[in-house]
Amino acid sequence: MPFPNEHAARQADPSGFKEFRRQHPKGFPKGIDVVFGIDDKGKTAIQTVRFDSKEWTADKAKKWLKDHGMKSGGFEEAAEKNMVSWKGVI
Repeated sequence: MPFPNEHAARQADPSGFKEFRRQHPKGFPKGIDVVFGIDDKGKTAIQTVRFDSKEWTADKAKKWLKDHGMKSGGFEEAAEKNMVSWKGVI
């Protein structure tokens, strides 16, 4: 699901993981965070790559993914700002 200020690129189906951790990996450019999935054996894998839409256009993010051997087929652009969330209007 896209967030209002982030593009998302799913790398693996979340159903294959038990837990998730989000971080900005060392060496990654500013504005890119990674959600790591952890399976029931403790093995980790990149589940989603998230791009701050203030730093990254959708095209620039897709190029970065391609240049780094990651999937961009399920890429979702940041959601519109005036959407309704569980906290109210964003």
